[in-house]
This record gives sequence, C-alpha cells and structure tokens, in this order.
Amino acid sequence: MSGKLLDDIFQVSSLPGLAHTIQLALAPAFLLNGIGIILGMLTGRLTRIVDRARVVEKDFTPRDHPDHDHQVKRPQGAETGQQASDKPHSEPLPDP
Repeated sequence: MSGKLLDDIFQVSSLPGLAHTIQLALAPAFLLNGIGIILGMLTGRLTRIVDRARVVEKDFTPRDHPDHDHQVKRPQGAETGQQASDKPHSEPLPDP
C-alpha cells in the first residue's frame, strides 16, 4: 500500500510539475549554502578584529608607565568616576 502512495507522490505528469519538484528539492540546499557563506564572512571579519586588537594591545604601555596617559585619551569626567551618560545635556533634546 505504501509503495502505491510513493509512486503517486513522485510521479510527475507535466514539465511545470517537474520544475516545481526540483525547486522544492533544491531550495533548502541553497538556503543552507547562503547561511554558510554569511557565517564564513562574519567569522573572517571577527578574526580581523581580534588580530587588530592584539596588535594594538601589544603596543600599549602598562597603566603605571609614565607614557600611558599620552596613549589613552580619557573622556571628560573619567577621573572623577562620572559616566558619560550621567552628564547633563547642554541643549534640550528635540521633540519626536
């Protein structure tokens, strides 16, 4: 009984039906391939970011070194412990 059902499912009587069957079979493969390409691209970008961070970190001096303040530009209020988000706005925000 199941053999007859499979014959009915896979039997294609027209060319448009065959094209539609091929589309249904190949669509998941193209989708997975696209997702793999995107993940590969993002992995490559993350690798470049990590490599650049390692180079910058290697060139930095320790915090207790006299030249450290020349390498690091601290935001205003950092020496008092004030966060940038805690600072009052100098001008009012526009209405939405």
